[in-house]
Parts: sequence; C-alpha cells; structure tokens
Amino acid sequence: MKFNKFCKILEPYLIAFFIVFITLALISIGVDLKENLGHLIFDSGIAFLTAFFTTYLSTLVNKYRGNSNIYLSKFTESFIRRENFILRNPDFSIEDKNFLELNDEVLLNYKVLSIYFLNKEQLKKLEAFAKDYRTKTSDELTKFLKEEVSI
Repeated sequence: MKFNKFCKILEPYLIAFFIVFITLALISIGVDLKENLGHLIFDSGIAFLTAFFTTYLSTLVNKYRGNSNIYLSKFTESFIRRENFILRNPDFSIEDKNFLELNDEVLLNYKVLSIYFLNKEQLKKLEAFAKDYRTKTSDELTKFLKEEVSI
C-alpha cells in the first residue's frame, strides 16, 4: 500500500484516538478534583479547547488535501499545454517566448506542489516531469498520478 493512501486511511483514526484520549484524561482529572468547582470549570475549558483544536486540526488537514489536489490538476493542465505546444511545434527554439511561458508555468506549479508532497520519491518523480520537456508525456504523468498519488 502506498504511503499517501495509508495516511489517508489512518489519519481519521489518529484524530479520533487523540480526541478520546484527551477526553478520558480530562474525565479522570475531573473525577479526582470534583470537590473543587474551580477545577471543574478549568477542566471544562480544557475539554472545550481540545475539541476546538482537534476540529481545527481536521479542517486544516482536509484543506491541505484539497489544496494539493487543486495544484496537482493545475500542474497537469500546464504540463499538457506545454506538451501540446511541443507536439504542434516540433522545431521550436528553447528561447521561444511561448515555450518559456509554458515552461515557467509548469515549473511554478511544481514548486507549489513541492510544499504539499512529503514523500521525497514522489517529489523526485514529479520533478522529472516538470523539468524534462522532451521525453515525458502526459500519459506517463497521468499514470504516475493515478498510481503514486492516488488521484
């Protein structure tokens, strides 16, 4: 099983474990200190903050996933535009303004994606697609994204 798929499956369980563990710890502390109302209010505040931050954490993780998918599709679109330009103009010059714009767009999307990819192997493979404009094709890119990144 690929690392990203494993993390996507395991992550909700880790967050649920964190919530349950903190809640049980707070209940145990609350039972020990239930004679004192101040401690009970303090524990309630901690329980609220814990629930708030775990919700925030899960929202942040989902936003992170969503952004990475958006930038993957932007990278794929720019890659295909660059590939189409090369196929339409086989005798193009590397100094051609249109090619430079398309290539810069691919490299920019790659740089943004490098923030989201934690796996160094995936990042190296993606870098090969970003920099190699002669041998890599959009079919290979699509296959890579389906197999490695689970898109």
